[in-house]
Amino acid sequence: MGDPVQGQDYVVLRLSQCPPDEARVLLEAYDDQVYSLAFPEADLREYPPDWVQFFDGALPSPAPWTEVILLVAGNEVWGGVTIEYYREARAGLLTYIAISPSHRGKRLGHILVAEARKALAARGGPDTPMFAETERYEDAHDDEEREATVLRQRQLNGLGALAIGFDYVMPPLRPEASPRTLHLLLLDPPAPGRAPMVSAAKVLALLDELARSLGTDLAANPATAAMQQSLKTDRSLMLGALPAVHFDELFRETPVFADVGAIAFSFAFELRFQHAPNCPFEGSALQLTKIAEDLNRDAKVQAELVEPTRSFLDDVTTGPPGRNGRPLLFLAGPQAFDHSSRRVQMIRPPHWLYKAEDSRRQLQTSGAAIDFVLQDSFCVFESGRVFYVLTLVLDPQAGSRMDEYAIIQMQNLAMKPDDDDQVRQHGDLAFAWQPDADANGDADRFDLWQLAEQRLLWLEQRCAVERPCAVRDIIQRYEIQPGGATRLPLRPCDLKNLCVSIEDEAIITAAETADRAFDHDGKGEGDHALIEAPAFAAPFEQVAALAPPHQDPDNAIDRRMLALAGLATGVPDFPWQDTSEVHDSTRPAAQAVDAVMYVHPRFTLEVAREWRSFQHSRETLGNCPYLLLMWLASLHDELIVEAIEQGINDMVYGPVGKSEGYRTMAMADVDQIRRQARRILGPSGNRLLERNLQRRLDLFRFHAIHRSGKIFRYPKEKGALEHLLEEKGITQRFDRAQELIDRIEGLVEDVTSIKSAFAERRTNLVLSVIAILSVIGISGELAGLFWPETAKAQVTAFLAGGALLLVVIYLFWSDFRTNNRR
Repeated sequence: MGDPVQGQDYVVLRLSQCPPDEARVLLEAYDDQVYSLAFPEADLREYPPDWVQFFDGALPSPAPWTEVILLVAGNEVWGGVTIEYYREARAGLLTYIAISPSHRGKRLGHILVAEARKALAARGGPDTPMFAETERYEDAHDDEEREATVLRQRQLNGLGALAIGFDYVMPPLRPEASPRTLHLLLLDPPAPGRAPMVSAAKVLALLDELARSLGTDLAANPATAAMQQSLKTDRSLMLGALPAVHFDELFRETPVFADVGAIAFSFAFELRFQHAPNCPFEGSALQLTKIAEDLNRDAKVQAELVEPTRSFLDDVTTGPPGRNGRPLLFLAGPQAFDHSSRRVQMIRPPHWLYKAEDSRRQLQTSGAAIDFVLQDSFCVFESGRVFYVLTLVLDPQAGSRMDEYAIIQMQNLAMKPDDDDQVRQHGDLAFAWQPDADANGDADRFDLWQLAEQRLLWLEQRCAVERPCAVRDIIQRYEIQPGGATRLPLRPCDLKNLCVSIEDEAIITAAETADRAFDHDGKGEGDHALIEAPAFAAPFEQVAALAPPHQDPDNAIDRRMLALAGLATGVPDFPWQDTSEVHDSTRPAAQAVDAVMYVHPRFTLEVAREWRSFQHSRETLGNCPYLLLMWLASLHDELIVEAIEQGINDMVYGPVGKSEGYRTMAMADVDQIRRQARRILGPSGNRLLERNLQRRLDLFRFHAIHRSGKIFRYPKEKGALEHLLEEKGITQRFDRAQELIDRIEGLVEDVTSIKSAFAERRTNLVLSVIAILSVIGISGELAGLFWPETAKAQVTAFLAGGALLLVVIYLFWSDFRTNNRR
């Protein structure tokens, strides 16, 4: 008997050790009870009793030595595994492993794999690698088969299987069968400290011997021949987890806005500086008006770095930089649009993953690289905040195009930039950049933050050889970077927001349709039939060897409306949105003729039909200057109000982290002053009051005073900025913060008044005691002057008592009258 499993007994049988007739009977039982149920497809299934001929290894190579291990309990077969050893390749192939449905979940698979590894080691040695095969998710025909594939891949992952990174095509099992695209696995984990990879030559040797054992040749079929040629050119193949380990469902991208050719992404990074000790500039503001005036005297810097933005903004703003909160916006460098330092490629991964409620969905991409032009600039506010704006413009000369999926991937870079897992589940986008045209080798690949940091370092290094240079000629010269301070490296959390500009007829038409359907502008009644009519639905066909289309077959909403909802919110799971979600997602923050703006807490998206200012600025600023200015102004105000709210939080609860627990008392310091106001002895509370005043003063002079004013003078831009601030809740947050500060100030003043009143009363009491003692002294002197010595004591007591009575009446008469009035 064998080992017990959950109260039952089983026997581990190596069929090569059984008589051939008995082995055939057991294999027939295995076929009936387990094997045929696990492998229903004829192209993947063999007839188990035929394996007996390979048990003794008497057949010459390429025929493999085969072992079948079964778990048997009485007449019932619980499971089995088939392992083949290919002698020329010196490698094992675990061809089949199956567990009876009634005995799954008992870790029998681990037992079978361990037994197979022992059998393989006994035949080929302890270092013999053990390979295996499994089906691909994208080849499943229906939802039931897809669920089974996900479960199988996760079970194999639990057994230690790693997928080999190449396109594996299994040779046909019989002449009438076809090759099958599968995953080839390695069931031996890499040694500690070694890279997870396997020799391509070892894999090729195994597959070549496998094909010959099946009576064919890898070169006999175009698919296997292409695989053979690929393995000949590779040295090593990477190992990784099976795809379905990471997702619950796999789809292929199925865009409807597949031809977006005019788009720009502007990422705003806030720069930080390391100040020298006792630096007088820390927390100081910038005199932008003076900087702008002095810049006019430097014709070259003004013409090449400032003028490309100033010429647009002066026409629509209420004053130059420094007036009404208008910032100073200037280019980072004078390089031409087609300069090699501006060429960037975005490399999308073959797959990317996102979470939707309780499901993890993975999308197949086209994998094509997208060419961008890097246009960067700096934006400086009077508050001293400095933003580096990295803009990626779709390269019109390269003919690159984007769709809604690639756009949403870019948007998700800004969602939670300091959460590495959140960002990387959306695709591990890489950006290839090689600023020097004469450099050898491939362009280096960076993530977005590395790209921004490398670009800044490159700009700083160019200061010595380039004129003009924004870093030297503006940022350092005019103390935007304080003297003696150094710029700190960018962190992911320094990415504060994203601005996306799109010029596209199809998307703006979809936005107009959504407006008519939901009556977003309030000018009609709306017509939901526009989005729910079957004629507007966008079905997608199943394509062989590809994952199913990314769609909900039961959702009849116009696919364009769904994609628009995804773009407006940065949500990749848009095919599953219902009518109410599409309504909320497609409601714009602002509308104009042929243009619409959507606002998300982490990005702003504007779509237009024809956009002259965007077209004219693509080769300089990279984005529409009006949109960029209002977006940066709203971002600056958002950071200002966040700082104010943090300051209020410190005033109310004390500095974050001061309390050891998770509960604290609001305004405990002010209440402490109130409670101590009656005490004659104890702390005065003046230090607490002074600290509260200092905090309110700092909130005003460092933050509140720098809130943007009326930057724009025309109704369109002015209204758009107001809508942007309103949609983000910035205006309401400022109002609430101001009310809280006023209320805190009022409470502090009230507590101060009470404290002063009690102090005054204590002073009066002391004066009264002094007065009483003085009266007693005077009474004794008067008695000594006018009465004989024998009556002095009685007279003194009488006069002192009368005087004391008058003093008491004087002290308490006002309280007595007040009580009577009540």
